[in-house]
Amino acid sequence: MGDYTTKDFMDLKDKYVKYLTFIYNKNLNTSRDKEFSKAVQKLTHELFSDESLDDFSQSIATSFSLQYKLGYEISEILTNLRILQNQHIQGESQKKEPTVKDEYIKFLGMNTKLLKSSTIFEEHGEEISRSEFNYDFSLKTVMRLLKAKTDQEKIDVFYNEFQSTKRTQNKEIRMTTQIIDMHENSEHKWFKALVRYQSRHEFSIYLEQENADLLKKTDEKNKPKQVKANKPDKIKSIVKWTNGINKNDFVKLIYAMHEARLINSGNGEITKIVEALAPIFDIELNDWQSNFSKGLNVGEPDFNTDSFFDKLKNSYLDYQKKNRK
Repeated sequence: MGDYTTKDFMDLKDKYVKYLTFIYNKNLNTSRDKEFSKAVQKLTHELFSDESLDDFSQSIATSFSLQYKLGYEISEILTNLRILQNQHIQGESQKKEPTVKDEYIKFLGMNTKLLKSSTIFEEHGEEISRSEFNYDFSLKTVMRLLKAKTDQEKIDVFYNEFQSTKRTQNKEIRMTTQIIDMHENSEHKWFKALVRYQSRHEFSIYLEQENADLLKKTDEKNKPKQVKANKPDKIKSIVKWTNGINKNDFVKLIYAMHEARLINSGNGEITKIVEALAPIFDIELNDWQSNFSKGLNVGEPDFNTDSFFDKLKNSYLDYQKKNRK
């Protein structure tokens, strides 16, 4: 089908998507009520959704989308769609047109007939619609009809005064749109029609994503705020732990105080207590639990509890001696 390439298709499609997006955002920016503008533009776009397509266009859309996703060349897709078009045209020629059945009455006993009812049936005999006509045979309306001089006067009296109509719709008539007319043979129009269809499809994805993002933001905005436990900020302490890089003695001290019920009466999770007190002494614990547990289990020299706590005891005794002098 002609010399239309996939590159031509993609380039034109991308331009059209950009154009649709530009118009959408332009209308959004100039509107006074942005949410209303979004809703109206989305509704307008939905008029061209696959659900609104006529039977022929839905068949074209399904076939095109399948081949497009599978990576067929545009020229190949166009050829296949024209074959599908011919199949639909042949099938249409075999369809029976809706039939109309009319009933008449005589007007004033003359040969002139008036339509009493008109019923439309589809090919399978199902009634689509029925129109019933009633007439005012009073002397007043009949004389007005007979005295009418011009054709326009006769028409006005006939439809406005003499005849009244009641119409019953038994089958819903679906309003449809087209990708392209079934009998269109122009290669250029087929190419442009498919570009417009794919562009609208991709633009609809953009609208759906924007709508999803909006709903997500709304949900997050309306979601009850949960109070998160803040990690203690690093405290600019006036004291420092000066036992070099050895932090195990600090940990042993807190463990001992907790076990002696000197902190929180021995309640609470010890690890969290250690981490809460460390910033006061400007200590960065890092992976302290692993190191502490490892040293405790293997009995490393610096875990000799006697040496640490003996040092504390002796230091306090030295302090007392100095103050007694």
